[in-house]
Amino acid sequence: MKKGVLLVKAFIIILVLMLAFTGCVVSEGEGGTKNTAGTSGKVIENLNLTGLPIVNEKVTLTVGGPKSNDMADFETMWFWQRAEEKTNVHIDWQMSPEEGWKEKISLIFFANDLPDIMMGGALFNTMADKITEYGTQELIVPLDNLIKEYAPRINEIFEQRPDYVKSITVPDGHVYTIPNIMEDKNISGQVMMINKYWLGKVGLDIPKTTDEFYNVLKAFKGKDLNENNKDDEIPFTFCYNQGDFRTLLGSWGIMENGNHIIVKDGEVIFSAIQEEYKEAIKYFHKLFAEGLADEESLTQARKIANAKIRRPARNEQIVGVFQGWSLKTHFGNIDLSDFDYVMPLTGPKGDQAAFLLNPQTSGMIRKGGFCITKANKNPEISIRWADYLHDEWVSWESYYGQENKHWKKEDGKLVMLDLPEGVKEAQWYSTDNPRNFSFTILMDFYNRQNVQAGDLKLEKDHLDAVYGEYRSKTFTTYPDALFDSDEINVAATIGVDINNYVNQTVANWLLNGGVDEGWDEYVKRLVEKMELETLMESYRQAYARYNKGTK
Repeated sequence: MKKGVLLVKAFIIILVLMLAFTGCVVSEGEGGTKNTAGTSGKVIENLNLTGLPIVNEKVTLTVGGPKSNDMADFETMWFWQRAEEKTNVHIDWQMSPEEGWKEKISLIFFANDLPDIMMGGALFNTMADKITEYGTQELIVPLDNLIKEYAPRINEIFEQRPDYVKSITVPDGHVYTIPNIMEDKNISGQVMMINKYWLGKVGLDIPKTTDEFYNVLKAFKGKDLNENNKDDEIPFTFCYNQGDFRTLLGSWGIMENGNHIIVKDGEVIFSAIQEEYKEAIKYFHKLFAEGLADEESLTQARKIANAKIRRPARNEQIVGVFQGWSLKTHFGNIDLSDFDYVMPLTGPKGDQAAFLLNPQTSGMIRKGGFCITKANKNPEISIRWADYLHDEWVSWESYYGQENKHWKKEDGKLVMLDLPEGVKEAQWYSTDNPRNFSFTILMDFYNRQNVQAGDLKLEKDHLDAVYGEYRSKTFTTYPDALFDSDEINVAATIGVDINNYVNQTVANWLLNGGVDEGWDEYVKRLVEKMELETLMESYRQAYARYNKGTK
């Protein structure tokens, strides 16, 4: 009888141990222990750790996220159809329009109606704080161990690019997302362009200083330069709400990001309370007051501005100076001899600097291009699928499209084919491939494959080289640091209120004037009533943590 009791106890102990080892898989990162959703033994058996297909028996994963309206249906897209053929992983697409995505993603997580995977170029765009929030709430799972065990390509990328890892590591020490990386990404951002045909008609050259710029706009105003017998000429238009204004501030010895937080000589400062900022506002108010700047610049969306700009025929041109990515982006593959670029203007005190994207992490297009949710029962398969997407050739085709249609191999080179006449870039690529979705293309690939850029890319590369000569020696953009929960709360409350107040106040000063009279009270309100210093301390803490490295 005693022997039988001992056998029963031994059986129970063995059973408990078996259950423990077949339960959830646990990832122990430096920030603590997280449940990574686990899988059953059957799924592991179905998984091929290397090579293709990823699984022997087809598995379906649900994928949600934002999708541009320009993109074709993913169900019929060449790239995704081939991905399924290669991996044996079927995707049930649950995509949403990019418009309104910020509200949509909050609803998805609030309702706990989660797909297995969330991905997309705009997944966490302008809301990287959500990565920390959803990660610490265990709504998305840490990827650290999954990447090390099942994603050799992504792991290799992370080892080669520690700065990228710093940018996506949340304060608890974990990585919850895989970024989109394209190291051939241009850094010159929005640049100023001018109607050279109009310049010829008024007998002036491309302006080099802020005074010359003012004189050019004065010369454009009130003249029938398009010869259509209408008073429809707009000397200067831009998009204040899309960040164009900040690209012009280097002429006054100040730079800024969209939230007005910038790094000057290694110190985090708030640009919109600096005296140089006030002087820039006074100059641009003069342009608005004299009808030289388009009043709609303060409210218009990019598509509205583009509708004014994209008129290549001389009798249809209504804009003299405008901001944009490049001339070919605006007008396509046509004769562009009527237009040219304006280099950063020299300001009243000799300042001259271009706003450039962060050179340290400019190759990281989005820090949150892919994540696995807590609903996922197949995280190992999912991370292997992500690893397939970040293969260098798969990534190349994801962004640049099909061989012999969008590019070709020729004499040891990869040659980009020009856009068909009259076809815009987004339209050309969006039918076959998802472009900025989930991929990595390192500069080493461009060099090894001897990539020969098409006309549009060559144009922007040239702008990078030219504008790069005007890089500020004093200012750098604030890095892609991730905040902890307290810092997120400060940015989401105090930061939002301050940003809204500054943007509204500055827009009013640009249009109606009064910056000299209202400046002291404006700064006082920010500092004493709106807790600007609390906001700045949060950004300084995150900046220090980023520079130190969290891993």
